[in-house]
Amino acid sequence: MQKDVSYGIVLLFKNTMNIFETFLIHQLSGPHWTIPKGHPEPSDKSDVETALRELKEETGYSLSPADLFDTNTKFSTSYEYYHAKKKIQIHKTNIYFLAFVGEHMRHEEKPKLQECEVDEATWLNFEDAKQKVTFESDKQLIKEVEKFIEHSKL
Repeated sequence: MQKDVSYGIVLLFKNTMNIFETFLIHQLSGPHWTIPKGHPEPSDKSDVETALRELKEETGYSLSPADLFDTNTKFSTSYEYYHAKKKIQIHKTNIYFLAFVGEHMRHEEKPKLQECEVDEATWLNFEDAKQKVTFESDKQLIKEVEKFIEHSKL
């Protein structure tokens, strides 16, 4: 079985009603709603660098490692699927970092979507995001992040 790893960033914004929102993209491949993520490139020096690069490529949002919430705090999802073109079973792991963003990114800075991969993007509260994402693994990820925020009293 082939292994595959992607890295992403869960963007979070706390609105004036103290409700957290997260950012989703609509990937053309599939198509499906998900959290921005992607594969490492040879030039990437770390998993953080991969996650930041993928966020910038897919959304135009530019963050630095200092913008991430504790890079030791990671969330992951894993699942297996059959890749029809390659005719192989794949064990997929997605590793995510958290980034709390401010008013500017949420309301003023419009995403610049990578048109060859992404055609839509939206900010949603956790409940709506869980309904919108296509895959169960993304629903579970949002639930884990929500639970982490509640327990951390952020």
